[in-house]
Amino acid sequence: FRSLGCEVIGDTPDFTGIREAIVALRGLRFVSLYQEKLEDPEFRSLVNPIVTGNIELGLKLSIRDVAKAERYRSELWERVRIFFDDYDLLLTPAVPIAPFSAETLYPTEIDGKPMENYIDWGMLSYAVTMVALPAICVPCGLSGKGLPVGLQIVGRRHGEAALLRAAAAYELAAPWVNNRPPTR
Repeated sequence: FRSLGCEVIGDTPDFTGIREAIVALRGLRFVSLYQEKLEDPEFRSLVNPIVTGNIELGLKLSIRDVAKAERYRSELWERVRIFFDDYDLLLTPAVPIAPFSAETLYPTEIDGKPMENYIDWGMLSYAVTMVALPAICVPCGLSGKGLPVGLQIVGRRHGEAALLRAAAAYELAAPWVNNRPPTR
């Protein structure tokens, strides 16, 4: 982005409370979608255990838990709004780890630090989704093992046009089409 003429500054919105909000509101969403199916043995045999775990977690939530999660989301929404008063884009890794085997349900640690929940490895995307910001992920290189890694570009609220222009400019400056990971 610097080579495109952008000023790049190391800063980020304050994401305090986001993990708690995500876990609670995701559980609530899964209850709303699948509660009636939870006792169906066929359903349980077909879905990932993460789905049933989310339903079970959601069923344990109190109204206070849900209200707290909504308050956290509202507070984050305001902090992000203020952040974008000063910045046009937020750039983050798409995820904090390199790609992992499809047989792996989810990574259990990042940089040797155990994760509390499967959601932790996708937190960068979830945080943006929680406040309904436009975002796009573009390829930005290869890991040490030759696997693709991505850059998440986040725009202001209702800033889809600027976001798409930024992603297109980045992809022109860092073409990916001929840079493929090794095949097995």
